[in-house]
Amino acid sequence: MPTNQPDCPCGCQDITTENTSYAFVAVSGMSVSGATWVTNVPCNTYVVGLSCSNFVTVTASPNPSIDDQFLPAGWNMTGGISTTNADGSTSRTTRLVDAGKVGITTVTSTSGTSSESVRIIVVFQITNQCVATSPTNQARTTIGVGEQVNLWLLDSPNGTFPWSTSAGSLSSTNGTSTTLTAPGTAQSVTVTVECSCRSTSLTFAVISPSGFLFTNGYAYGGASPPAQNWIGFDYHANVYVQPDSVNFGNISFYESGAVPITTGYYSSPPYPSQNHPPNGPHSVTSTVVPGLGTDTGIGDEIGGSATVPFSNGQFTWPIVWSHSVGNTSQVSVETINEMFTLTGSASTGTLQIQKGASGYTLSSPNSTPQPIQ
Repeated sequence: MPTNQPDCPCGCQDITTENTSYAFVAVSGMSVSGATWVTNVPCNTYVVGLSCSNFVTVTASPNPSIDDQFLPAGWNMTGGISTTNADGSTSRTTRLVDAGKVGITTVTSTSGTSSESVRIIVVFQITNQCVATSPTNQARTTIGVGEQVNLWLLDSPNGTFPWSTSAGSLSSTNGTSTTLTAPGTAQSVTVTVECSCRSTSLTFAVISPSGFLFTNGYAYGGASPPAQNWIGFDYHANVYVQPDSVNFGNISFYESGAVPITTGYYSSPPYPSQNHPPNGPHSVTSTVVPGLGTDTGIGDEIGGSATVPFSNGQFTWPIVWSHSVGNTSQVSVETINEMFTLTGSASTGTLQIQKGASGYTLSSPNSTPQPIQ
C-alpha cells in the first residue's frame, strides 16, 4: 500500500527538526493497510469496500524511529479503535478502522507541533456499467428492455455477498459482482446486495421501445410507360428502434399480418385480396445512432407496381409492429402504414410508396424514383 503520501493542504505538516538541547520526536508519516489510496483527493484519503469482519490498519511513524515505550508523553493518536502490543500494552502507533461500518473515520497522530492525518472511507455501494458501448453514457440507470448492465461493489470488498433483483435476471446471485438482464416489459427494477451488517440497492428505470423510425436508404428497379406498360419500383428503408437514449440490442421485432384498405384504382382485383403476411422475429444490432435509435441492421424492403390504364387510388396496409425479449410475449409498439398512392390516367401516372416516415415517388416517363422526405 502507498505510504508517506505527499503533505496535504489541510493543515497537516511534517516537522522533523531536532532541538539542540533535547531530542524532539515528530510524526513523520502514516501508512495504511487494507484500503486503497485515492489520488487527487486531499488529506491522505483511502477507500475500502464494506467487509463485516475486516479492519483497516493505520500506523504512525515516529522520527526518530523508536519503540512505543520510549515515545514522549506528548505523542498522541486518535480516531478508530485502539490496539494492543504483544506485551498487552495499548499501542501508541497503531489504530484500527472497522471495515464493517460505512462512513468516514479520521485517524490523527500528533507529537508537539507535528501532526499527520488519514481519512478512511468505508463504502458499500453498487457501481454500474451498461454492457453495450452505445449510447456513450454507460453509467446511466435508464435502460432498455432486455439491456444488460454489469454491477459490482465499489473497491471489491472481501467476502461473498448475496444479490437479488425485483425483476429481470442476474448472472450470479453471490459474489462481489453480477450482470443484470432487464426484463422484457417497462418497469422499475431494484437490484439489492446484502452484507450481514447492512444492504444497499440500485434502481433502474426500464423502458420499452416508443416507436420505429424509418429513413430512406436507396431505391432501385424503377420503370414506367412508355418503356413499360406499368409503373413501379422498390426501395430499402433503414429502420431504428426509438428512443436513442437506451440500447435495444437484445430485442426481436415483428410485423403483423394486415388486410388492405383500398380506394379507387386499388378497389379492383387482385388488390383487395392481397394481405400483408406476418413476419419475424427479426434481430437488432447493438449500435445506437444518435438522434435515430438502435439500428435494426436489416431495414425493410418495400415496393409495388400498377399496370395501365392508370386512375387515382390508394392501397394501405396498417401493420402492427411489436417486440419481444427472449421467450416473452410480443408487446405491440405502434401501427405503421405501408401506403401506395397512384394518380393519373391512361398511361400517364405517378406512383408514391411510403412506409412510416420513409418513401419515394416515380412519375412517367422516368425510371429513377425520387425521395419524398
